[in-house]
Amino acid sequence: MRDSVMEETGRLRSLSRAALHQVDRLAHSGIERLYGLSLPRGGLEWSQTPRGEAVLWVYSSIQNLVESCGAGQPWVRLTMADLIDVDATAEVPLLVALDVWHPDGARYPDVDPREWEPLPRRERVADAPDTVWVPARSANPRDRRVEVELRTDSSGGRVLLVYSSIEALRAGCGPHQAAVEILLEDIAQVADDAGAGSVAWDLELAEELRHQTPRVDWTRDNRFR
Repeated sequence: MRDSVMEETGRLRSLSRAALHQVDRLAHSGIERLYGLSLPRGGLEWSQTPRGEAVLWVYSSIQNLVESCGAGQPWVRLTMADLIDVDATAEVPLLVALDVWHPDGARYPDVDPREWEPLPRRERVADAPDTVWVPARSANPRDRRVEVELRTDSSGGRVLLVYSSIEALRAGCGPHQAAVEILLEDIAQVADDAGAGSVAWDLELAEELRHQTPRVDWTRDNRFR
């Protein structure tokens, strides 16, 4: 059972009945970190099958989630224990769409970074360490969580870009890049949480790698087909 589910993760699959899993099957898969679709104001996003079953959209990586649903998609980190709790309290049978292409694609636009970034500076205390700036995924201003944006090096490794100032970040990434300020001492933890294997300082991105324009608007309708 574990090998079967593990073989299905890491790549996106088309939506079908075979792509929907019962929670107890996933519980023995060995998957530790999951990312579930959520609603903009909080709470998990549910769909419903023609049979009346509830469906949660869950991904084994941020990359799969963004590829399926777009960078503006709200999400929440889940553990297997969270899914078991949800299943135990669900009033209808619960199924999990794991690493499945969402039929509606990207429904949530990135907010134009020029309208709200840089994000509010965190309160600094006396004698606090210096701070740095890192690229972030564009997020709705009402979101409480900000996800840093990683880049890929020539060998396929994931890299966290770090800039010594907001001016350096603008020069390296362009005017459309969302950003967040963090403490210098937190770089290692941020890189580890984001899954980065290395850190690059004050790197100037090629023009084709920079965000050129804000995303267009998408419908917010949610349908299970």
